[in-house]
Amino acid sequence: MDLPCAAPNDRVLACMNRVYKYRLTTSSGGNISMLDEEGTFWITPSGLDKGALSRSDICSKPKDGDWRGPRASSETPVHMEIYRRRDDVRAVLHAHPNGIVSYASAQRIPELKSLFSSFNTVKSIAYAEYRCPGTNEFADLVASKFEAGHNCVLLENHAVFVGGADLSDCFRRFEAMEWLCRVLLRAAQLGKPYVLQDGQIQQRLEYRQSVAKRVPPQHQRETSAKAEELQSLKKPISAREAELRRELCAIVQRSVKQQILSLGLGTFSLRVSETSCLITPAEADREALEEEDLILVEFGMTPGSGSWSPSHSRRASLEPNHSVSSHIAVYQKHAWANAIIAGYPVNATAYAVCREPFRSSIIPESHITLLDVHRVPFEATHGPEDFAGRFDVGSPIGFIDNDGVFVTGASLREAFDRLEVLEAMCEVAIQSRAIGSVVLMQDKDVQDIEEKFLGRIYKRQKVSAE
Repeated sequence: MDLPCAAPNDRVLACMNRVYKYRLTTSSGGNISMLDEEGTFWITPSGLDKGALSRSDICSKPKDGDWRGPRASSETPVHMEIYRRRDDVRAVLHAHPNGIVSYASAQRIPELKSLFSSFNTVKSIAYAEYRCPGTNEFADLVASKFEAGHNCVLLENHAVFVGGADLSDCFRRFEAMEWLCRVLLRAAQLGKPYVLQDGQIQQRLEYRQSVAKRVPPQHQRETSAKAEELQSLKKPISAREAELRRELCAIVQRSVKQQILSLGLGTFSLRVSETSCLITPAEADREALEEEDLILVEFGMTPGSGSWSPSHSRRASLEPNHSVSSHIAVYQKHAWANAIIAGYPVNATAYAVCREPFRSSIIPESHITLLDVHRVPFEATHGPEDFAGRFDVGSPIGFIDNDGVFVTGASLREAFDRLEVLEAMCEVAIQSRAIGSVVLMQDKDVQDIEEKFLGRIYKRQKVSAE
């Protein structure tokens, strides 16, 4: 949803279209606003179908002018009061997604420290006691929470208000909060979610900073560097690499369309050669990802080290995600690994949050596809060589404690298939608790399956070990 050159009403419309498209609000609920560069206030209208808005339906009010367009949202006073109290907030989103509303109606705040990615994106959640919507008292209460420094305010028996530096920042934070709520709601059916300690979080934050030194850009970007100088550092793309870029982009976008992964979280990579891979950039919009946005990474001599070339994208600020070091280490250690997907599918991440054991022998297809699925301690990701050693041909998938899943494959298709099957089987296992519990296949049946279908896998594992 990166539309820096679009008109403000088009940007607000695009954001609302996305919120409605992914069922994060209903046709009558929610409102989105922004302040443009001249201080004009733009907001969605009241009483119109949110799934059928046009650019002319977006209302606006210049700083010292009159309203234009249809009747503005009834929550306009809240938006305006937030902007009045927070100069750094330039976009506000209010909606009623099911996960967040579940917590709002239960009058509970989701535990951010149960999922590192959400904690790192959302930062904090304030709680606002119930007030009647559309009143000055309501606007004052919500704005006071923003004034205290929060960007997400959970509304008792209502929904949420989220603020950001722009609409993309706002939506990313909103989606991360909703994703967290969905994960925790599933996790509650498995057991008690674990909560990361402050020391663990600090250690991860420090590790993220160290990755920039372990995998730096192939040049040092100086703020004074000329655009043409940076352009000259971009390597030409071969026909093979171009095809791999197309393949990787298609899978990333499919994962979003299938709603297996969120729009803003997760990292995909694909081996290009023995010493290089393509990887998705950090915080890039997965739905709008383009082939030139992908970043080429060259492996270094030590585990998890390397360097990356500037993206061919028009957005020069794109850089690889901090997990790039783990991807490199796996490719360096395992010749059979040609694709990796690290992400946060809701049901599978619920297992990672609860650290609940998972067995793939639910149905024949799941055992054939997933093989052994194992747990990886949260801290293990801080040591690339140790992390890579936790995967092999027969154990290609890891639940990362409090941090999603890491899926490897001999091809991108195999890795994505494993991701889909893993999420489906985790959902099956969770849903079945309503009627009993999953009964796994008997050991003899599993052995028969392995002998008939998995001989090639274990043969590949033996060759790899040699």
